[in-house]
Amino acid sequence: MAEQTLTVIDTNHGHAVFYPELSTGGGLHYNTEHVIYNAQNYLRCRHLHGELSGVYKSPIFDTGVGADRYLVYIVGQDTAEPDIVVVGTGTTWDSQVPVPATWESMGVSTNTWTNIFELDQGPSVTMRLYYGATSPPTNYVDKMEILSTIVTARYFQVQITINDPVGEVYAYVEEFYLRFCQ
Repeated sequence: MAEQTLTVIDTNHGHAVFYPELSTGGGLHYNTEHVIYNAQNYLRCRHLHGELSGVYKSPIFDTGVGADRYLVYIVGQDTAEPDIVVVGTGTTWDSQVPVPATWESMGVSTNTWTNIFELDQGPSVTMRLYYGATSPPTNYVDKMEILSTIVTARYFQVQITINDPVGEVYAYVEEFYLRFCQ
């Protein structure tokens, strides 16, 4: 896989960013694919042959300089973190509370909101950041879907793993940017 170089967006404050370009085939897809959702680029599991797990590995990003220390975090297109959207079929209001049902007729005194509307199992999304002084990078940090990290490296790669509970439910992961601060 070809390496991509760092794009500096703010030299005064040491900010830089990598764009993985999900829509143009950047990275390796293992049962994942690019989709458009609400006019934005997203990643999802393909559910190929009933397989409900998929992994996307971004291109390896090269900062173009020797290993240096960075605060690294993953951000979404317009947000502080990539959106993860659950799409598919499941419990709806009309399926659980058909007209003319009332709270009384649903047994509100013994039934809870969670019992009525909770998914049996939801999808999971994990993000791992690989980093290192050589390519391909072999060190890694997990939980990047919720955290940032400080590492010393020249090369970086993101891995996103999606596990959907059933074939009718998809986790959509918004196209992300890998941001660096020095």
